[in-house]
Amino acid sequence: MNLKHPILCAALLAAVPAAAYAADAKPAVAPTATGNLGPFAGKWASDDKRYNLTLNPNGSGDLLGVFGVLQHDKIAWTNCAATGNTLNCNWSGAYHDELKDIARHGTLTATLTGDRLTGTMKFEKVDKEEWRSPKYASMAQKDSSFTYMRSK
Repeated sequence: MNLKHPILCAALLAAVPAAAYAADAKPAVAPTATGNLGPFAGKWASDDKRYNLTLNPNGSGDLLGVFGVLQHDKIAWTNCAATGNTLNCNWSGAYHDELKDIARHGTLTATLTGDRLTGTMKFEKVDKEEWRSPKYASMAQKDSSFTYMRSK
């Protein structure tokens, strides 16, 4: 850092969260992956193309569902473990629409058959919710089945 420019130094330090340079900051923990995740790695899409999934060989992934301008679902798959053609992961995500924001998490099991990945995301708990309407039973708080096809 060029110390001849104190304003630039202050701006850079202000832009970095304090935890990033704190003396007791702990390093980020890498996802734990087990088994042969190679066959699961890649890009996947739901039949209706509303959900897109990217699975990484390190046992993590990102699932994005877009249902319109005001409605989306962002979910991270972590700590995936593969046994044969079965994948088990943790998931956590945030659902948003014009009526609510719901952060939640759970576990999932998926089975790979050719270029098709099918499974169930088990809902476990709501971590945070914000309602802009009277509360009602939301699909974001239930188990969900999925089928994704490998993107070519």
